[in-house]
Amino acid sequence: MVYPEQWQRYLAAIPPEKHGALVQAYYGLLHSPDPAVHLPAAKAWADWESWLIQFEPKPVDEDAKASLAIARLENHYFVHQGWLQGDKAILANAHKIRHIPTVIVQGRYDLCTPTRSAWDLKQTLPQADLRIIQGGHSSFEPALSAALVQAADEFAERLAK
Repeated sequence: MVYPEQWQRYLAAIPPEKHGALVQAYYGLLHSPDPAVHLPAAKAWADWESWLIQFEPKPVDEDAKASLAIARLENHYFVHQGWLQGDKAILANAHKIRHIPTVIVQGRYDLCTPTRSAWDLKQTLPQADLRIIQGGHSSFEPALSAALVQAADEFAERLAK
């Protein structure tokens, strides 16, 4: 575990008997009509997320509404498992896009989506261009942002021909 102290703060918002189902437990708190319940849960969620997505973590925005919005959005996505049919849904269906030019931009230190995920996708899509960048998960990190813009520019050039 890379950030055990932050993990403990994330766990502390949930009663110990619900630690086996954290996403669902957070869902209940985040959707409570009581701000005294949903705002601390949103802060705990947003704090944990901020430690995971950035190569160099920064303090979370203290805007309670922003924390609540991002926490509810991400939690909703996780409750529904990204609307994917199983853990390997993307890999199992990658053959369907093998004919489409593909660039995979991956942060080497991404704690949300480990580099292994991009590597496995590249093995399934051998024609894809895998670019592993020094960074984490967030597209707002300068190196990842630059790599994404470069890939988009390359696609624009390709389409302009």
